[in-house]
Amino acid sequence: MFNARTFPVLIAIGGSLLALLYMVFPPAFETPDLSGFNLELVGLVTLMLLYAAFLEQLGFVLATGLFLCTGFLLLGERRPARLGLVTVSLTGGFYFLMAILEIHLPQGAWTSVLEDLL
Repeated sequence: MFNARTFPVLIAIGGSLLALLYMVFPPAFETPDLSGFNLELVGLVTLMLLYAAFLEQLGFVLATGLFLCTGFLLLGERRPARLGLVTVSLTGGFYFLMAILEIHLPQGAWTSVLEDLL
């Protein structure tokens, strides 16, 4: 039966299989020099911490959209059409998948302000 516990189990199994394949068949490229300061890595870790801190206040949709868009910009993507399309499709797709699985995501504090106005 497919329920809310199935998705994390599938991700764990898939990740474990990919890690095993990676160990058995390592890539043939050179390992990068890790002795220097990696600004992208620090930026992404900071972005993840901010995402976790503001998820409840902003809500899933807004926080995830900002997280993805900012992360793509940090990694070098500059095409606005691709930024918007990927951000909206990933955020919306994951939101609707969680709705189908009846997993309730944070709506954000600002939604109560909108409800009061309407």
